Amino acid sequence: MFDFLELTEDAAERDLEQALMDRTVLAWFQSMSPELGDHSPAALLRVEPLDEIGLRVISAAPSFAAQGSPVS
Repeated sequence: MFDFLELTEDAAERDLEQALMDRTVLAWFQSMSPELGDHSPAALLRVEPLDEIGLRVISAAPSFAAQGSPVS
């Protein structure tokens, strides 16, 4: 039998998880990173050519994730 309430709860849970993930990514993107010389990924991507800074920015993300999100 089709359980509309369960389907709705599952969708809401996915939406919440996605919203928290989006907030975490935004926090990382705007936060200073020791791996990036205490600059934020956003700041570096504004001023440095992507082909020069892109790999460093991507490489800094796992360190932020390992520390845990400041967004709860």
